[in-house]
Amino acid sequence: MKDIEQLKSLWKSLFGDTEAFISLFFHEVVREENIRVLEEKGRILSALYMLPYPFRIWKQEVTVSYISGAGTLPEAQGRGLMRRLLIDSFKEMEHRLIPLSILIPAEPWLYGFYEKSGYATVFTYNQQVYPPKDRFLASITGGTSPSSVGFPPKEQRLEEEVFSCKEEGVRLGEENLQQPEDSLRYEKDGLQCGEDDLQYSENGLKYGEDAILLEQYSFDDLGDSFLQKREYLMDACFSYFDQRLRERNACILHSYTNFRTIVHDYAISDGKIWVALNNEHIPVGIIFTVPAGGSSFVAKELVADSEEVKEALLRTALNHYHASSGIYRTVVSNTSSEEIQTVPFGMARIIDAYKMLSMWAAVNPERQLIIHLSDPLLTNNNGSYCIESGKCYKTTNNEGIQTERNYSFQKGIINKQSDTKTGGDGITGENAEDYAMSHLIEDAKDRGDGTPCNCH
Repeated sequence: MKDIEQLKSLWKSLFGDTEAFISLFFHEVVREENIRVLEEKGRILSALYMLPYPFRIWKQEVTVSYISGAGTLPEAQGRGLMRRLLIDSFKEMEHRLIPLSILIPAEPWLYGFYEKSGYATVFTYNQQVYPPKDRFLASITGGTSPSSVGFPPKEQRLEEEVFSCKEEGVRLGEENLQQPEDSLRYEKDGLQCGEDDLQYSENGLKYGEDAILLEQYSFDDLGDSFLQKREYLMDACFSYFDQRLRERNACILHSYTNFRTIVHDYAISDGKIWVALNNEHIPVGIIFTVPAGGSSFVAKELVADSEEVKEALLRTALNHYHASSGIYRTVVSNTSSEEIQTVPFGMARIIDAYKMLSMWAAVNPERQLIIHLSDPLLTNNNGSYCIESGKCYKTTNNEGIQTERNYSFQKGIINKQSDTKTGGDGITGENAEDYAMSHLIEDAKDRGDGTPCNCH
């Protein structure tokens, strides 16, 4: 039996999470059979956790092993302990017939570390700033505090004397800036806004003909709903969230129990989950946010039925954090602008090449190719694979086989080796991603839409 208290202490020393989160993780998330450790004289030096998740890819679902909490005591680092644990976990996944391992590196330098064990970066996301630089959002701040979008509470009043300033060519004075108890008037570029056009409410702002009218939706804090045991809302939100994730081409899915754990985590931490509800009280969008220091926030996951709902959710977060801006993530798509920053996110390691190639072949019946794969860590993957008519056939007898594609895990990532017929890698143009074993998942994404959910 694993020493859970020692594992908790190791986690705390390595990652600095709160006692509440650590208790939640060991109580509700991980099971003992999914804990892998290396000990020395009864002391745990290194540990990782193999969390099983359903994974949707190529319109099919498969169980994957998500590596979480991988870490080694500082005084034991540099001895290859984590690599030994990873190889041990690969063998266990192989035994359990789990064909794929996924992880999200906590630091940029870890991408190179995990490549040495056969992982490849195949998940990315778009990182965008809200509001965009070309957007003007009306804001008023009090005193010398940092800028916050929105309006001061009703108790805050303008002094009787004239308030005048000039910003971006707009002059505000007593004649055109008045704040009676429930209204705010100002004049900008000939646009007169008054009580009917611009007002503050619990749900946010409505500020002109072209603005998002937040009053069209109601917003609920899902963390509060969890603590207050409003199960009807939890059920509806899970169903909606699950449906939206399944629309993606490659994505980790969540069980209802796991979804509740995520919400629980946000409820006891400094994160916030808002759900947008339409007039029929049906979820039409969910945003998972955490503060990012200063006057900013990060939306770690955002799903919405429309741009209008997305805008409303982002504005709700902006107001809650009194933020001047925030960052939100979206899945990569073919229509992504060059101005949007694409960020590496997750890595995958093929455990069962035959299973993954068979799944890929089933949705690509027009593809015909022969490849050779060398995997020194998982030798069951070694051999030649023939793909045709939606099927995959494997042989370990390479004699007489004219291999079209050669791949190897030898250098860490799954590398394409030289093709003697062409003098190069034998892959040109847009087919390069299609045939690279390290980018099988990326092929399914049509060069995008493959960000695993990272709302926890």
